[in-house]
Amino acid sequence: MERNLLNIQPLQTPSGEIIHEYFGSADKIVTNTDPNYVPKHSMARIEIPVGKKSEKHFHPICEESYTIISGQGYVTIDNDRHDVTEGSSVIIPPKARHQIFNTGNNSLIFFAVCIPPWTADCSVFEMKDGTEKRRSTGVAFVLYLNKEDAVRAVQTYNGQE
Repeated sequence: MERNLLNIQPLQTPSGEIIHEYFGSADKIVTNTDPNYVPKHSMARIEIPVGKKSEKHFHPICEESYTIISGQGYVTIDNDRHDVTEGSSVIIPPKARHQIFNTGNNSLIFFAVCIPPWTADCSVFEMKDGTEKRRSTGVAFVLYLNKEDAVRAVQTYNGQE
């Protein structure tokens, strides 16, 4: 199965991340040997605009890795700081609290891979009051709805409806 960035409706999170999910747990991929194959991982291209950062979060069961395509910044993993630039990769174990920051003059672009595949409810966010909250980012909806429904889902998530 092939996906092209130009054909994937992006999602912009409240923190400014722009996410294009290439493959996820809900995908069924038709292959020559197995017409019902479901990927064992998910992959997304994520862009962090200048001066922005992701929300601090963790995944209870997913291992995640980031590979930086362009830009510069740093990733915190359980309070350890890892500077990243083009070509850098980091691995994030399950339950590790992590966040990525763009410190450069251009967008920070990276691929995120999760094993098992990321689902809309597998991210737990650290709220400003110190509590934790699961929150769907809406990415799973974007692959299956028409453009109008996808825009409405993103607007609802962003509090615009």
